[in-house]
Amino acid sequence: MKMRTIRQITLALLIAMHGGSALAQWQYNGSLDVANGFERNIFRNPETLIVPGDTLGRPDLWQNGMYQTLQSDNSIKRELKKGMLRLTANGGVGVYHTDVPANRYHYHLGASYRIRYSDGRFAEIAPSFDRVKRQGIDITDIELRTPFSYHKAALPVHLDFYKGRRVWIRTEGGVVGKLYDRELNERLQYVAPYLLGEVSKKWIAAHGAVKASLHSRAEWRRIDERTASINGSTGEFAYTDRLRHWHFYTIGIDVKYKSHNEKWRMEAGLHRMVRIERDQLLTYHHTAMNANVHYRLKKTGFGLASVYGVRNYPTLAPGRNNTTPLRYIYTRLALTTWYELNKQLSIHASYLLNNRDANNPTETMIGFRGYENMLLEAGLKMNF
Repeated sequence: MKMRTIRQITLALLIAMHGGSALAQWQYNGSLDVANGFERNIFRNPETLIVPGDTLGRPDLWQNGMYQTLQSDNSIKRELKKGMLRLTANGGVGVYHTDVPANRYHYHLGASYRIRYSDGRFAEIAPSFDRVKRQGIDITDIELRTPFSYHKAALPVHLDFYKGRRVWIRTEGGVVGKLYDRELNERLQYVAPYLLGEVSKKWIAAHGAVKASLHSRAEWRRIDERTASINGSTGEFAYTDRLRHWHFYTIGIDVKYKSHNEKWRMEAGLHRMVRIERDQLLTYHHTAMNANVHYRLKKTGFGLASVYGVRNYPTLAPGRNNTTPLRYIYTRLALTTWYELNKQLSIHASYLLNNRDANNPTETMIGFRGYENMLLEAGLKMNF
């Protein structure tokens, strides 16, 4: 199928709801990305696990395999009399060649309407809906026995204020809802109102521009959980309902730099997050630092992104006879490169490493453990 045909079909689907509005009134951006890759330890299992009568290692626990992905990102926008309307439709699939089912698909639908209601004052509403489908339970997150598959809806409202001299104050408030796929009449879902604020300042110099921002976020998550267990005497399922309250509080600072010729982009940040649970068992404190560098030439470019984080659970010590509070250390690294074949086609390659070290000494547990996950990928991207 020719790229022009793909573009026309996607654009027609996105604006069908507007009763045949003229295409010239809309500005369209879209891309189609196909890639092949290899992932090691797809489900992020630990290196060892002691079971009755045996000790399992990497060959038993780690699922590795080749995969193919297809990703499409599309957006259209239109200037109206009082503001800007934008619609987005993104989606993708991943097909794995492993014995254990690992295939997935996802899509995102979103809309936003932004207006300037007075000098230096802006308002925006941006509802969205997401769907992720993949078999299995995320064993790295056994606090709630979280499935990979879910539906998610969000309704944020933005109020932004330009104060002059390149100073912005941005605020956001809204609600997020998430419903996980469950079997056996189990249930896991939450609703979370949240507030966000940010103050940013930009400086222009001879060599480039520097932007610094200070931001904070508060989220109050109400989790409705139902779990199933088998009654040993009757063989029937018994259900336990529980209502959890998790409060998240985050503060962070980010500094960004972009050279005037746009060859260099750099970013560094420091963030602190606290999650508070009412009974304190799953409360944690998380500190993370990130650094990103991107360099671009006429037709090619390189990128490096890194994150280092430490998460401490003051009152959680998993395992028998263990009194040491749980601590995770996260290390994430991404290396990317790309080359433009022409204005519409480019090739790309990437290496991603996700590591989590844990001080949990109980090797009979599969959860609350460390893991190592790695991906190698190369692909072709088409811009419309």
